[in-house]
Amino acid sequence: MPECEGVTLRFNTMAEDESTYHTPYDRDSPVAALQQGLGIVELLASRSRGLTAEQIGQALGCSAEQIAELVNVLGQRGLISKLETTEVYSLTPRLFALSLGHPPTRRLLDEALPQMHALSHQTGQCCHLSQRYGTSVVVIAQVESPRPMGYSVRLGERHPVVETAAGLVLLAFEPPEEAENWLETAAGRGLDEAVRKIVTRTLVAIRKHGHLRKPNGQAMGIMDLSCPVVGSDRLAVASLTLPFVLEERPGHEGMGEADALSKLADAAGRITQALGGAALDVSSGASD
Repeated sequence: MPECEGVTLRFNTMAEDESTYHTPYDRDSPVAALQQGLGIVELLASRSRGLTAEQIGQALGCSAEQIAELVNVLGQRGLISKLETTEVYSLTPRLFALSLGHPPTRRLLDEALPQMHALSHQTGQCCHLSQRYGTSVVVIAQVESPRPMGYSVRLGERHPVVETAAGLVLLAFEPPEEAENWLETAAGRGLDEAVRKIVTRTLVAIRKHGHLRKPNGQAMGIMDLSCPVVGSDRLAVASLTLPFVLEERPGHEGMGEADALSKLADAAGRITQALGGAALDVSSGASD
């Protein structure tokens, strides 16, 4: 199975944030105001615990009065909310709900969820569907394990692309020039050259074998198995990941890892075919 040589792939994804969100504020310019409003949304999306108005202002280079005007409008649209006890602003689920209602995403979920429920039932494991947004991979759907206890991920959870099997699989099945551009950009934000070489080799292995096997970066004893869902152009639409529990209590053993990977590949293939793509061949060999 394709693996990534047991290396924890981490780099500083925050180097882009401040320069990306900082646009001179001009109340009389609709474009500048829109850019600043979107900057607030993007900034809050990168901060799981939210930010105060003062912190937002510091990041964007705006005065307290300007930030008050911008967050008031975003609040009225239901995009952000403020916790009164701490004065911290955070995103509401509205943007996530809007993105899931987008027709291409809606069709993907309509086709994927029945297959995901079947996969979870067959393997006794949870599974989740992810897409890439910039330097992050985001979970857009998940199905819990049918067992009384099990590992799972939260809907909407975000992680840097190279730190997850789901993200690396998505990157592997993007146009080569886009993957290379992404790596060039990541190198400028702190991706070590040695790690970049490992990532490059991993992407080649994923394309060859059609999947990735990678130790879970959040929990011990979990091996993430991930396969791409591709469109008619054989480029990634999403990645389907099954966090496989490696050690189970005697007497409660379920399906083995190899069989679980086979079921995962079948499910990803059926979703791919439903979206008009051709299912990929999955072979042993690609591991992180």
